Amino acid sequence: MGPSRLERAEIDPQVALLSRLRGLLRGAEWRERRPVTTLDTPAGRLPPLHDVRGIYAELRRRNLVDPLRALQRPSTFRSLAAFGFDWACILAAWALVLRAPLPLAVLTVPLAVLLIGARQRALGNLLHEAGHKMLCVSRRLNDHLANLAVGLPTLSPVRCYRAKHLKHHAHLGVAESDPDFIHAEEDLQGTAWSLFARHVFDRGMFLSNLCGNWGSLVAQERVAAAVWWALLLGALALAAGPAGALVFAGLWIVARMTVFHGITVFREISDHVGLQPGSVLGFTRNSPQEPVLSFFLHPHENNYHLTHHLAPTVPFHRLRAAHKIFLQVPEYAAAHQCDRYFSGRRSVIACWVRRCLRWHRAGTSGTGAGG
Repeated sequence: MGPSRLERAEIDPQVALLSRLRGLLRGAEWRERRPVTTLDTPAGRLPPLHDVRGIYAELRRRNLVDPLRALQRPSTFRSLAAFGFDWACILAAWALVLRAPLPLAVLTVPLAVLLIGARQRALGNLLHEAGHKMLCVSRRLNDHLANLAVGLPTLSPVRCYRAKHLKHHAHLGVAESDPDFIHAEEDLQGTAWSLFARHVFDRGMFLSNLCGNWGSLVAQERVAAAVWWALLLGALALAAGPAGALVFAGLWIVARMTVFHGITVFREISDHVGLQPGSVLGFTRNSPQEPVLSFFLHPHENNYHLTHHLAPTVPFHRLRAAHKIFLQVPEYAAAHQCDRYFSGRRSVIACWVRRCLRWHRAGTSGTGAGG
């Protein structure tokens, strides 16, 4: 006999959270013996769901549950295409450096580092999809594909990523148990860029972004990662010589240390910092969809972070469609929806430090939304 529902919740508290979200998505009524704002499990307190309950009740009232449910199925083809595009960009940037005449290398190297770092971030977003088993219909293929395309080269196997990330969903905004919680009220007194600098120069975040989950890897995973890199560099050496392989390794590491790290910090701050812990709607924001900036900062529709927290079973390539459905619910439309990254009173960075228009109107009591 398998573990009971209570035992499963103790092993993985997100089981309890996602089971309720799936129940809402199926149109099931939310039944409780008493009003609740948090969900208790043996593993701890899950984030408040009263706002999520209201969102899904409104979706049912507007007959929008079925259209949202139709978006749940992942597409192996879209996932393969996304991985192919990201790796093609990385290899193209490497080839550009190798083929450029020596005087132009001064320009091509920074451009290559920028592009490689941005696509490393994009691969990380696809690893996030794999953590939710949203890359492929087959769960086994989901994990194998993610490990081969991103988990092994970044030293972040799906197993490690999933264990950490599901805790973020299960304990959103709980400082003691949310592994991605970096919000601190005292950090909001300065400028957006002082906040960014504080995190970008944080030693722990830097090492995590550079080394992945190396410390949590078992011996088999470390060997697999070493074999992966040996095979790739060997193939590149055959194609472009040992020097060419070394150039790729250098570009990869420098991009990881600089561009990837900077974008990842920007994204981590943008998801939740500056908001009010205590609910999904109140502590999560959507970033804008800007063609050029989103390519670098939030590839693969990763900007729809609030949408993702409300519907974690919708794959990345359908988040925009899910966002449009949720926008028909007034509470969602009035939540944290930023329309620019860097300029204006509804920008992402203004919302980081509560300088945005809605915080200005509502004050900093926590009742106002940012963005």
